[in-house]
Amino acid sequence: MVRKAKTIRCCGSHGTILTSHDGAKWIKQNTKIKANLAGIAYSPVSNRFVVVGDGYIMVSDDAASWKIIREGVEEMREGKIYDTRDWFRDVIWSEKTEKFIATTEDNNIYRSVDGGKWQKMEQKTNNIDQIILLDVQGCSAGGTCGYQEW
Repeated sequence: MVRKAKTIRCCGSHGTILTSHDGAKWIKQNTKIKANLAGIAYSPVSNRFVVVGDGYIMVSDDAASWKIIREGVEEMREGKIYDTRDWFRDVIWSEKTEKFIATTEDNNIYRSVDGGKWQKMEQKTNNIDQIILLDVQGCSAGGTCGYQEW
């Protein structure tokens, strides 16, 4: 869930993104995808929203119209089909680094200034469940094996 001004936005299964001005009445946004979405973040620097989920990264400047930035595909290697999608679990905006930070089910960490171009970070951690913003001083990836800060 993310808030910009007095509007709340959240995401969920089957490509669902909801918007509310009061927390009681919700409006469904059209994403045109059916994948589960796991996290949503907003950057006040680029005035952009980012949503991540099962194989997808999408961006929007108004949280109503969404553009797919990254979509996983199946590819054939040595006669076998491989799923090349990153199954994203969460995304946040870090004020300290002025970057979006996203985690995957494979415990990879990605970062992006604008939500459009993503860089895979060298460090890899185990069992990331979520990303937590700590006092705007940095970020921490938390899971069953503890926390890793950067």
